[in-house]
Amino acid sequence: MTSQAIELLLRGWLGRLLLAWSLALVAHALLSDLGFNPMDDGFILAQSRRILAGEIPHRDFITVRPVGSGLLHAFELVVGGDRTFLLSRLVYWIETATVS
Repeated sequence: MTSQAIELLLRGWLGRLLLAWSLALVAHALLSDLGFNPMDDGFILAQSRRILAGEIPHRDFITVRPVGSGLLHAFELVVGGDRTFLLSRLVYWIETATVS
């Protein structure tokens, strides 16, 4: 790629998004394994686990968070295995970078 092509890419939204995601990956690599927890300490993961177990939010259990949060993070429980919490932290960093 030429420098002009790289400059055009960085000016567009895709370049900014890739930069934000790269910074999120660096933050995750440096901070998440050390115990830094910018999230909610597993409340959303607990909601996701209950949804995967067949419980219905607001009927089977009380939650102040919207149902979509539990549905969004349910895949982390399915694919995370022993590293579910770290995967959840990575998803958090990427979500924050995307919103930024």
